[in-house]
Amino acid sequence: MEKILACIDGEHYLPVTKAAIEKLNNLPDQEVVAALFLGGTEKIGDLNEIEQYLNLPIYFLDKKSNFEAVLHKIIKQRKISSVFDLSGEPVVTSLDRMDFACAALFEGCSYKGADFQFIPIDFIEARKPVISVIGTGKRVGKTAVAGYIARVIKETKWTPCILTMGRGGPETPELIRGDQLIVNAESLLKVARQGKHAASDYWEDALTSRVITIGCRRCAGGLAGAPFLDNVEEGVRTAEKLTIDLIIAEGSGPSIPPVMAQSFIIVIGAQQPLSNVKDVLNPYRIKLSELAIITNCETPLATDDKIQEICTTIKEINPKIKICCTTFRPKVLGDIQNKTVFYATTMPIEMMKTVVNYLEQNYNCNILGTSVHLSDRAKLKEDLKKLTHADVLVTELKASAVDVATKTAFQMGKPTIYCDNELQIVEYADGEINSIQELDSYLIEITKRIVKGGSTTPP
Repeated sequence: MEKILACIDGEHYLPVTKAAIEKLNNLPDQEVVAALFLGGTEKIGDLNEIEQYLNLPIYFLDKKSNFEAVLHKIIKQRKISSVFDLSGEPVVTSLDRMDFACAALFEGCSYKGADFQFIPIDFIEARKPVISVIGTGKRVGKTAVAGYIARVIKETKWTPCILTMGRGGPETPELIRGDQLIVNAESLLKVARQGKHAASDYWEDALTSRVITIGCRRCAGGLAGAPFLDNVEEGVRTAEKLTIDLIIAEGSGPSIPPVMAQSFIIVIGAQQPLSNVKDVLNPYRIKLSELAIITNCETPLATDDKIQEICTTIKEINPKIKICCTTFRPKVLGDIQNKTVFYATTMPIEMMKTVVNYLEQNYNCNILGTSVHLSDRAKLKEDLKKLTHADVLVTELKASAVDVATKTAFQMGKPTIYCDNELQIVEYADGEINSIQELDSYLIEITKRIVKGGSTTPP
């Protein structure tokens, strides 16, 4: 039996509200066990009469309380599994309903209304501890962060495995022994010739972190992060058979891996609009997480004021979360000293001058040409014409890095060297983790806790 909390208001006559509750009760396997009065007094009299008239326990949302706190209390007392909103404008706005949905989903409840429903993700149980790396969108740095976490953990006594769920992932989960295999241009071209996406996240993780990776796939993503189609459960079962200590489950875009995690780490791009942090259902993702890694914290991608706003908003949503402000720099996985280089990336074009200077100063090379079009095949092919005059192609392992960029370099007789996006800390007043050492220590602390059997989130 689904126990329902009905959200009601005083803009409806009580007989109308009572009829709506009766309609809910007449649906199969449903029972309204309590009501939450959200406000409005236009069509009701004494508030004390509501409980008697509806014959239900009534809770009230006043100016001193918030929906999240009241909902938590009601769920604990009444074992609620679903919230059904029978209220409306002007008491409750569309933005209010997004906040209500975030609160309900965080409590593991569905949130429904006349023409909408938000359903909690059906998280599968894993027999290994899980750290889930999720994000507020695409190109915020989840793969780089997941790879970084894996490298930190593998330097300890624990052995991690990374599980991905890319939009170009395999039909059957594929295990890559990144700890044993040589991953290079030759091996990845061979994968591409087999019709596989050789630049999928699990190949990138295997290349940059040298750990076991399992590639899964997903299609579509709901507002709360649930994929419509995925084979993650099969991937998790594969991981459980390995001699590993924990799984790092890497999200795809804003989609959340549908496996129960003991720790969620959210990656937020500072270049994104502030609305990506505070609106729709991203607050739900922030509520789930214990660490927020804000990436691209530098001009011209984000001003100090923008970063301040993001930090403040995150803390308002989840006061317990820790914040770490970061940026990325390319880490070339090979020797390019004294070479002329063509560099391909997915980074924003605004950062190209900064990154070119970084590469030339730190790797003693000459950047002859660049492309930010790894995710645009037609433009990438045009840009790669400049590769003719370079000694080597340096590229991130993303998008068309193999089947277009590496293939073109091979046809020209040019070697390809891949690069990682290395996480660097940006010291910031509101960032509570202000050094790589502090970040590493916190990641090890999380790992130690969950491997020893820490509490599982979400509720």
